[in-house]
Amino acid sequence: MSFISPLFYVGLAAAGIAFYWIPGRLRAIYLLALSYAFYALSSWVYLLLLITASATTYAIGLRIVSGKSDEGRSRLMLLGVAFIVAVIFRPPRPLASSPSRLGWRALP
Repeated sequence: MSFISPLFYVGLAAAGIAFYWIPGRLRAIYLLALSYAFYALSSWVYLLLLITASATTYAIGLRIVSGKSDEGRSRLMLLGVAFIVAVIFRPPRPLASSPSRLGWRALP
């Protein structure tokens, strides 16, 4: 689905309205589900990347909360930030060398 498609804006408006109808504790899960659905429409590669990034970041966050020392929590925070930066700004080499073979599409 393209960002300039009228259908995208209709879906975005409906998602925004539904967001305010959902109880506060469920809003984060709703937004995560919407993100997964949007990336699934684009490509399965993007969806797998998003699921991996979400699960890893969540696991690191749980370890930070249960950490005993400030130094250990700081290291975990640095690890989490480095992981997200690596995922966003540098895809693995096999993906970077042949994006069309794996379903990645160029922007129009």
